[in-house]
Amino acid sequence: MLKHGVFFGLSLVVGNTLLAYLIGSEQLLAIQLDDPRRHWAGLAAMMLFSLLFYAIFARFREQACTFICPYGRFQSALLDTNSLLVSYDRRRGEGRAPWRRDQDHEARRASGLGDCIDCRQCVAVCPTGIDIRDGTQMECIHCTACIDACDAVMNKVGRPAGLVRFASQDHLERGEPQRFTRRMAMYSALLAALVGVFLWLVDEGKPEEHPVLEHPPADLRGGPWGGRQRPLPVEVRLEHPPGSVRLLGATNPVVPVGQYLQASALVDLDPDRLTGSTTGLELGIYSGGRLLERVSTQFSGPRPRPATPSP
Repeated sequence: MLKHGVFFGLSLVVGNTLLAYLIGSEQLLAIQLDDPRRHWAGLAAMMLFSLLFYAIFARFREQACTFICPYGRFQSALLDTNSLLVSYDRRRGEGRAPWRRDQDHEARRASGLGDCIDCRQCVAVCPTGIDIRDGTQMECIHCTACIDACDAVMNKVGRPAGLVRFASQDHLERGEPQRFTRRMAMYSALLAALVGVFLWLVDEGKPEEHPVLEHPPADLRGGPWGGRQRPLPVEVRLEHPPGSVRLLGATNPVVPVGQYLQASALVDLDPDRLTGSTTGLELGIYSGGRLLERVSTQFSGPRPRPATPSP
């Protein structure tokens, strides 16, 4: 019960963190401090996330790593015999046999036995349940738990650590030194490029979002995107077709950081501009005279008046 209680507590933390990522930490805190009966959708989403992660913690850990996580598939396509991997030193470890206290290391080696005492601690700590002594496997996520477990056992029996360690297949089988290959250089350059693109996207991120609804209220949300932490004065202009737009109840609207500004927008159009029961509009969101974004929406109004028949 204690174990599953810890699992479910961690799942609640993960579920709330994921919901905060989707809706913002300020909105999540407001929901948590408010009456839950007013936020059924958010509560249901958080509980769904939490139950999903609890199922992974309690039952589907190995299956999640093996069948859902794409890491192993990428690994099998990217590795070669010179890649550094969590590896078992077969030349040193084989043959396997339990440790006997009345047997010294020289006698054990003379009888053809290696340093592996077949305690299976490397298997017991593996999150995907594999035996690293069977070689490189797709299910290995390189968490290094088997390295720590094996080193602890080696220390207890008086043998050097490193029976399971980071090493390449070429080094373990042929004693070749580790080399920095063209494949490594290409992957390093690709990773650096991806990180650079990510940082550029973060820096160039828009400081706000502008969802506009067909019917009031219209929402504007200010945020700390791109490192800009400041309230945002905004102005809404009708770009097309000709007409006017004004926000009711918001003379000089300012969007607080990380919060929403809600306002009803009233659009005035010449009846001759109407194309039907709905007419396409293009609104411009401005701040300090600078265009932030153009938003397309629909004008709902009366149908165009039919042409007056000639006498």
